[in-house]
Amino acid sequence: MTWLWMMLLALFGLGAKPDALSPIAAPTPTIAVQHVPSVTINNEQFTYSYFIVQLPSDISLIPNFSRPKDVQTLMTENTCTSAVNGGFYDTAGRPLGYFFSNTRTYSAKIVSSLVNGFFWADDSGTALISTALPDIPYRFALQTGPMILFNGQTMMLTIQNDEYARRMVAGKTTDNQFVFLTVYSSDSVFSGPMLSQLPALVADISTKENLDIADAVNLDGGSASAFYSSDTRLSELTPVGSIFCVK
Repeated sequence: MTWLWMMLLALFGLGAKPDALSPIAAPTPTIAVQHVPSVTINNEQFTYSYFIVQLPSDISLIPNFSRPKDVQTLMTENTCTSAVNGGFYDTAGRPLGYFFSNTRTYSAKIVSSLVNGFFWADDSGTALISTALPDIPYRFALQTGPMILFNGQTMMLTIQNDEYARRMVAGKTTDNQFVFLTVYSSDSVFSGPMLSQLPALVADISTKENLDIADAVNLDGGSASAFYSSDTRLSELTPVGSIFCVK
């Protein structure tokens, strides 16, 4: 199996191969109990949901690579009020790109035009979504991608063999708040937009909801994704490699 194949497999929202990690027995994939907004592109309608985190200190990155647990268990163990999955992993369950959490480096940085974004936070309370890692101590740092928005501009993505899949996005607003966003199909919750459609969709959602998202990066999606907020619960079908836990 080639490295490129693994990257593309992860990029299109599949995580590791289904036979590499055991499926998780999950409840009904989605329970949306309040407002369920939608967005349209090329005459295709998708549902979206998001939550905002005002303080970066409320966000932590929880690894889930060794003996993976379901997201609801991780949330209970870490007293998370909301959560969304992190980045990609390979068929052996190892992070695909740089991963640092709780003083430990789990994997090294890679050079990739696809996994080209970083979400990091330091102990001073600073957190950014960027295209490079500064040389400072981190509280957590995750390499993922591709970048969806950067400095307020939508990224043009040309993806070979693009597929429809549920998408997860982490974004930073112009007033330094953080937004976690999911876009999916209401009639098939593990499906969603093509990756190449995501920048325009995220920009549209940002405008509709007055979010002012300046920078945004794609996270893992499809069956290896999960999103839990006060009004939306999207469970995973296969294990997620990590979660962003919000307290």
